[in-house]
Amino acid sequence: MLLSCLVKLQILVFPDCPGRQILERLTSQIESSLPGVLQIEQILIDSPEQAGSYDFHGSPTLLVDGRDLDESKRGLPPMFGCRLYDGKPAPDLKWILERLEARMK
Repeated sequence: MLLSCLVKLQILVFPDCPGRQILERLTSQIESSLPGVLQIEQILIDSPEQAGSYDFHGSPTLLVDGRDLDESKRGLPPMFGCRLYDGKPAPDLKWILERLEARMK
């Protein structure tokens, strides 16, 4: 098993975010490979004020235990807009798994 403890995974998205379905599918794949390890919650962000109450850096944002999975975004102000991952609307599975592994070390 890749991870050995319960991890809270939050998916923060706009209601019509193009990366939303992609990220949902990817997190479902992760959950399938790591049964009983992830606690997944989806949060709809629909205002700049709500974005400010989370570590939200554009839609979609993936938080693990309340922190952005992308360490380069930490400490930046919240952003209410679209987010790209290497020019794509959502990160790929390998990117997510690598960061989950690093976070759990």
